[in-house]
Amino acid sequence: MSPPPLDVSPEGASGGTRWPQCTGTGRGGPIVGSMSNISLSIDAEQVMVADAVRRLCKDRMTFADGPLDGYSPGLWRELASLGVLSLAGADGGDDALLTLVVAAEEIGRTGFPGPFAATVAAMRVLPAEVAHGVAEGERVVSMGVAPLMPWGMKADVFVGLAGGRATLLSISACDSVETLGGEHWARVTSTEQTDLGPFSEARWWYDIVIGAQLVGAGLGLIDTAASHANTRRQFGQLIGAFQGVAFPLAQAVVALESAQMLIRSAAVHVQHRRAGFERLCLSARLSASRAARQAAFATHQVFGAAGAVADGPVFWQSRRIQQWSVQAPSDRDAWHDVSDRDFSTGASALLIESGTAEVLCSWN
Repeated sequence: MSPPPLDVSPEGASGGTRWPQCTGTGRGGPIVGSMSNISLSIDAEQVMVADAVRRLCKDRMTFADGPLDGYSPGLWRELASLGVLSLAGADGGDDALLTLVVAAEEIGRTGFPGPFAATVAAMRVLPAEVAHGVAEGERVVSMGVAPLMPWGMKADVFVGLAGGRATLLSISACDSVETLGGEHWARVTSTEQTDLGPFSEARWWYDIVIGAQLVGAGLGLIDTAASHANTRRQFGQLIGAFQGVAFPLAQAVVALESAQMLIRSAAVHVQHRRAGFERLCLSARLSASRAARQAAFATHQVFGAAGAVADGPVFWQSRRIQQWSVQAPSDRDAWHDVSDRDFSTGASALLIESGTAEVLCSWN
C-alpha cells in the first residue's frame, strides 16, 4: 500500500479567521497586553492585497531565483503600483501595518527581490517630497548603518541609522559588496547628512515586516520540501513516508504558524500602541527568525546535497533566511535599549551580536 502524500504546508489564514487570545509573561511584565478587544482577522481588502502580491510574485518570479537574477527596477515599480509601499506612509490607514504583514508574507514566500522592509521603515521617517517617489517605486531605498548599506548598489535614497536616529545621506561613492543572501549591498562614502529624527517607531515597523517576510520564506521552503518529499523515492518508497523527514517539516510548520500569529499580533499592537508592544514586537521578530531558520534546516535535510547547489530549488531562499534573521535595522544601542530590559542576554544575542553587517558579507 502506498503511503499517503505528505502534507505539512498550511493553507494560510483566510478572510474572517480569528486568532486565539494570547498572553505571556516576560522579564519586564506581560509580553502581550490584553487581547480582549483586538481582532486579528484578515479582512476582504487585506485578502485582495495578498492575492494581488501573490499573483505578481508567481507571474514574475521563480522560487529558485537569486536576488541578482530576479531584481529589476520595472519589477519593483510593478510592486509599488499595487499600492503596498504607500501603505507605510502617514495616510496608510488604521490597519496598514497588518496589511503590510500579509503582503510581506507573500513577498517572503516567493523570495521577491528588493528592500521591502527597509522601504516600509523609511516611509515612516522620510520627508513627503522624497517619500512620494519611494511610494511610487521610482526611487529605491537603502537603509542601514553606514558605510555598509543594504541594496546600496541599486538605491538612490540612503537612510543612515546611528544613535537611535535616522539621517538622509548624500553619497559620493559606492563600492559593491557581496553578501550571504546575494543582495546588492554597497560600501558607501557619504558627504552630507540631514537629520530625519528618531528611528524608534520606524524600527518596530521594520521588525514586523521583516519578520513576516521570514515567516513567508520559511513557509515557501516547506512547500518546496513537501513537494519534493512526495515525489522522491528511496528504499522503495516516498521519502515523505519516513518519520525522520515528515516530523521535522511538521515541527517547522508549527513554529512558523506560531511566529505568524505573534507577528500579526505585534502589528496590531504597534499600530494602536497597545500596552507591551515593544516587547511583543521584538519577541515576534526573534520567533520568526528562529522558525524560519528551523524550516531552512529541515528543508536541507529533505534535499540533501541538492539543497547546497547554487542553481537548486532552495539555495537562495535558505541563504536569504540566514541573512534576514540576523540583519538588524539599527545600531546595537537601540537593540540593547529594549532587550536589556525585557529579554535575557542569550535571547537578544541573535540580533545584537550576530546582527552586524560584517557577518552578512561573504568576504570583505
